[in-house]
Amino acid sequence: MTSASFERPTTTTNSAASPSTPTLLSIILRCHNHPYPLFSSPTTDYFTPFHLHLGPPTAQIGFIPKAVLAEILKGDAKGIFIHSEGRVGLARSLDSFQKRSNALNSLVRSWRDVGLFRDALDGWREEMYAVYSSDSHPFNSWERTTRSGTEVGSRGAVFELERAACALFGLVTYGVHLTAYTQEPSSSTSASDADTSSSSDLLKVWVPRRSASKATWPSYLDNSVAGGITSGDAPFESIVRECQEEASLSEDVVRARIQQAGVVTYVYRTLPLEEGGGYLQPEVQYIYDLPLPAPDFADGDAEEAKFIPKPNDGEAQSFDLLSVPQIMDLLKKGEFKPNCGLVMLDFLIRKGVIREGEKDVEGYVEMPQIQLQVQLPQLDIALETPGHALIPSHMGRAGH
Repeated sequence: MTSASFERPTTTTNSAASPSTPTLLSIILRCHNHPYPLFSSPTTDYFTPFHLHLGPPTAQIGFIPKAVLAEILKGDAKGIFIHSEGRVGLARSLDSFQKRSNALNSLVRSWRDVGLFRDALDGWREEMYAVYSSDSHPFNSWERTTRSGTEVGSRGAVFELERAACALFGLVTYGVHLTAYTQEPSSSTSASDADTSSSSDLLKVWVPRRSASKATWPSYLDNSVAGGITSGDAPFESIVRECQEEASLSEDVVRARIQQAGVVTYVYRTLPLEEGGGYLQPEVQYIYDLPLPAPDFADGDAEEAKFIPKPNDGEAQSFDLLSVPQIMDLLKKGEFKPNCGLVMLDFLIRKGVIREGEKDVEGYVEMPQIQLQVQLPQLDIALETPGHALIPSHMGRAGH
């Protein structure tokens, strides 16, 4: 249920994000709270560009905060990193996926073991995220035999890293978010047109509440299903699996009904700049919709039950079918995990519930697309869900 690396529930990062009267724009700024150019001041005043290699530098892959840079410059990391002219790159001797992965994971594990960067590394999961420096390959796993043995990884990835450590280097992380919803046809709308009806009175969304025992954002509201994309995984296969694990929605139900809905990108900063900025976390979320039949809770039909999300793996404590007015109220009260609130707003705009010119949304609808401008994998839609086009999200597409 937690996607990518958006992990800390207690940090206030932008005064604009918490006005006395919450607005939809303030909901965006709770998540996309670093609305500055990524390759000039003030970003470069607090974060050092991280490249795969230097001399000449390859494409930038991350943003290293000052505290992490200071640790990199110490003896234990000098064989891994090169620091020159205000940039950091990996040593040229780390010339393969496996060498880079082994060196970096060994380093961050040693940092964890001595108690460094606990705000990030206390969330250690033994789960790998892929890091990319090429836009020529899709998400996919690969395996090849080399002289030193068999290498396994993500096609297009340059290394993989423990997910809790990705924030230390400002690496782009990837997740999947799905909105499961019902939309009953109105008296003037045929059943075949129900999915395109914009009446907020007829639209309802399955909203889970996160488990109170979760280490991050406990008891906050979430998207119907969400998760991080682990190394070697693809977005579509990831969301199908998460639907079963988190919401008890079978693979058959999901594959028959799921629709790709776009990509949401944002940049989250864990501390205000005046407090050093913390970590910079660019994130990409692949967005899916899942239209489901409206349930009749009274008849207890077994066939109908397969379309009702239910907690399965302990990530969620409950699922509720909420109306648009209920969702809007909860969004403004700050009850949604911030990036889930962002995805929910994107859904409501795509469904025509929030329109340009309406009170309180001008800044949102007119907000420019967020271009991450770091190397991302090119997603081959043919590998995902044939028959569904990738619709650009209102929040912006992943930039290169």
